[in-house]
Amino acid sequence: MSADSLPQYYKGLGLTPPSDKGLAATAMITLEGLSAINPDHLVLGYFNWTDKSLPALTDDWQKSEVWKSLKAVKNNRVYGINGELALGIGPIGQTYGIDAVVNAMK
Repeated sequence: MSADSLPQYYKGLGLTPPSDKGLAATAMITLEGLSAINPDHLVLGYFNWTDKSLPALTDDWQKSEVWKSLKAVKNNRVYGINGELALGIGPIGQTYGIDAVVNAMK
């Protein structure tokens, strides 16, 4: 996620965005891009939160050795949140997302 595209998460919570300008330029990231930054914590917005029968991008990721090698995965610091709310533009969704990130980091 870009610090510019989601300031309530990076600037608002004092979190550090990816330092690689190419990775920081988008809210979408590939598994390879995620591996390059190898985060200590990972918050994933799931767009199938209310309907688990829909596939999630991470369904395939979680089977890979690249995923399993991530620091956040190895240290059980991967947090799922409702992406439909958290990544929306309304105040209710943004409040939900901020609360979810803060609670995950406790």
